[in-house]
Amino acid sequence: MKRILCVFLTVMALSAGAALAGPLYFGASVGETTIETSDNGFDFKDSDTGSKVYGGFRFLKFLGVEGSYVKFGSPSDSSGGTDVKIDATGWDAFGVGVLPMGPFEIFAKVGFVMWNTDTKVSGSGSNSDSGTDTAYGAGVAWVFGKHLGVRGEYERFEISNTDKTDLISIGADFRF
Repeated sequence: MKRILCVFLTVMALSAGAALAGPLYFGASVGETTIETSDNGFDFKDSDTGSKVYGGFRFLKFLGVEGSYVKFGSPSDSSGGTDVKIDATGWDAFGVGVLPMGPFEIFAKVGFVMWNTDTKVSGSGSNSDSGTDTAYGAGVAWVFGKHLGVRGEYERFEISNTDKTDLISIGADFRF
């Protein structure tokens, strides 16, 4: 699946350069990831620094596509002498709807995430898992001139075996 996403993003970037129809953009964001889950009486809830690098192409004024690599950080929690740490990463792809209002934009996106987790439990070792699930988000952006954008956004990743995986971030992108 990672190869499919990489091929998709490469084709998207090459098509954008050939068509010159709309803004191609690349950027990075940093923020806070929160992971919550309940399993066998153990309630896990913690936050850590999350980050992502992303790229996208707006092929119509109100519609585009975006993909990113997300590092959810390493949240950890403990209960009853058991320590749990979750390292999670993902690749995602979204369809993005945009409402441009001058230099200000409001956007919403829906798509999927291909995720990998490595869960370490004290005294029990570790467990790795991966899968593909839905994701969605919304945010605002401010565009300075024609080439620089700054944005804040909220994303929810419906990762299996978690009740909630969220990323709230702020980032900047360069637009071509």
